[in-house]
Amino acid sequence: MALIERYKDRWDWGGLSLNLALPWSPALIERFEDRWAWGQLSSNSALPWSVAFIERYKDRWHWKELSCNRALPWSVVLLEAFEDRWEWGKDEQRGLSCNPALPWSVTLIARYENRWDWEELSWNRALPWSMAFFERYKNRWNWGQISGNPALPWSMAFFERYEDRWDWKWLSGNEALPWSPAFIARYEDRWNWGQISGNEALPWSPELIARYENRWDWDELSGNPALPWSMELLETFETRWDCFSLGLANLPMWKLIKREDIIELLSGGRADLAVKPGDESPETSPKKPQETALNGSAPQDLVPKILRKITSAFRHPEVLDLSNPEATRLLTEALTQNSSSSLAQLKRAANRGNAVAEYYFGLYFYNQGQQGHAKAVHWLRRSVNHGNIDAKFTLGMAYYHGHGVPRDVAHGTNLINQAVKQGSTVAATMMNMLKDS
Repeated sequence: MALIERYKDRWDWGGLSLNLALPWSPALIERFEDRWAWGQLSSNSALPWSVAFIERYKDRWHWKELSCNRALPWSVVLLEAFEDRWEWGKDEQRGLSCNPALPWSVTLIARYENRWDWEELSWNRALPWSMAFFERYKNRWNWGQISGNPALPWSMAFFERYEDRWDWKWLSGNEALPWSPAFIARYEDRWNWGQISGNEALPWSPELIARYENRWDWDELSGNPALPWSMELLETFETRWDCFSLGLANLPMWKLIKREDIIELLSGGRADLAVKPGDESPETSPKKPQETALNGSAPQDLVPKILRKITSAFRHPEVLDLSNPEATRLLTEALTQNSSSSLAQLKRAANRGNAVAEYYFGLYFYNQGQQGHAKAVHWLRRSVNHGNIDAKFTLGMAYYHGHGVPRDVAHGTNLINQAVKQGSTVAATMMNMLKDS
């Protein structure tokens, strides 16, 4: 406390209020009561939470943030004590309904049936899911959100019972379904093949891939690490793979090539494997990697052949450079003028793995509101995985507010703080705006 006292006029009290490492105690909070940012403080999981502590500052808390805080000593008693102060989750305000830390029970849900946000409740994995419970509130559920919830008691009998009510797009990405070749075949015309192509829980096999060759989204399939990757698989569908996504997947192929050779190749140092855009044949015979058995015998010259394609995709992406203001123009046109050409350029660049394009494409969906949030999160995650720190900040905001994902204030705050520390210009701008407001 002495350190905080010494520099009390220099601290950023908004950031300090989020800091989990402070020596939190009732005395510390009381000492600087008029300095804390109570919105941030309400989401801090490290405070000495108790019913008495919450009662003492009940007129200070931001109850929306408090309602999402998993660290509170949740109990029926606590819920009753502040029933009219909690944010239950109505009107797109995230609150108790998406908090997995509540003492969920059939009795609790029935007691506050008319207070819950049933859309958020439909996504909550912590509920006491059962066939009877599901049936009881079948006319309350949001069928889009609930179709993607992996915590449901998924079985063929359960699935068939509500076959005409499921949202098949959400279903297609749900890894908890009773996936089997027969199950996939039975509903072939209902699946969303873009979503299902990225689903790691399918019973992947070369036969399954071949059977639906003309159905798959090959961009998504190329980046799916759950496929039974082998040289034979790569060769069989050689013309189908998206080389950029393929290069980012966890392929056994990379184990056949020395790390230094890959680095040298991607930097343009290997003349024997260098290619021009559209040139699929090296002018000289490539140096073959050491013969290695991989899921049986495989033609070893396929390794450099595929690698040349991947390298070409990395070095000659043929996409718009979105690291300049042109990206803003494209995004503005896509949003305000419904420009299909601008949106197409963003999508093409994003599909190629351009991190900035993925970020702006994610923003495009994020700005569509609730209906676009799930897609936004998908593209923001891809951008973060490719190193974009502005996307990390926006993804953190999505988690913080529960947009497209179950609300997780702690995880959202962590992502936001990481982005700020890593120098995100978007994060810095937003934080300055918060300070000035």
